[in-house]
Amino acid sequence: MSLIDEVARIAGLIAERFPEAAVHQLEDPQPREANAFAIGLRSETRKHEGRNYALIERQYTITCYMASAKEALLAMESISRLMLNESTPVQEASEATLPLRVDEFSYEGPSSASEGVASVTGTMRLQSREAGASPAVQKMNHVHIRTTYQ
Repeated sequence: MSLIDEVARIAGLIAERFPEAAVHQLEDPQPREANAFAIGLRSETRKHEGRNYALIERQYTITCYMASAKEALLAMESISRLMLNESTPVQEASEATLPLRVDEFSYEGPSSASEGVASVTGTMRLQSREAGASPAVQKMNHVHIRTTYQ
């Protein structure tokens, strides 16, 4: 799954949980506003895994902006539960509907409220595998086997 698709999926899950909140993808809200979320990419690591696969590990930051520190912590706890425990697998097997594979979710305490807005930042690590390109091999045609008994 591409990075943009993953960010859109994360934003969709947050929007379902908090329909009244604004969800910003790959950018922070300017100016900071209460009842908003920002999703950003922290890092991406690709590792060669086997002959034909690459392991992709991405870390995303989710920043929650609320009117008070208590509201921000409660919202981040809800997102943490949603991502780790409550995301149910989807029956369809297309790449766009596969559940996100979240390995870890952590968040820090709230930052001081500026402009009447408190924020909590969480970090989420996802893993996925991507098939590598392999050369096209011509198939064998008409293989005959001859056996003899002695």
